[in-house]
Amino acid sequence: MLTRQLASSQAVAPINAVLEVLKDAGAETGYAVHMLRMLLATLIGTLLREVSAAPAFGSNDREGTLAASGLPALIEAAPHLARFDREAEFEYAVDLAITAVLHRIDLRRAR
Repeated sequence: MLTRQLASSQAVAPINAVLEVLKDAGAETGYAVHMLRMLLATLIGTLLREVSAAPAFGSNDREGTLAASGLPALIEAAPHLARFDREAEFEYAVDLAITAVLHRIDLRRAR
């Protein structure tokens, strides 16, 4: 994030807004930048998965293929890996990212 030159103030205004929120919550500037990048990576990764990987999920033979792998962790997880609930996965990723940010801010305040 921000490794390329942005062309307008409209492009950087949302970045400024997120940084202000993180700093107001107690994050130091450097940590706010790390958190911003992590949050954006989470959102962009989720969107990319929607665009490119979504059609591969949910096929009936996916569970069988995973279960036939002979790998214990895959066999156990096969029913879960074979299904993909977009909304639940997005909610989980956003919740985890927000929890991580709040945890980091709390740790910084405690020091």
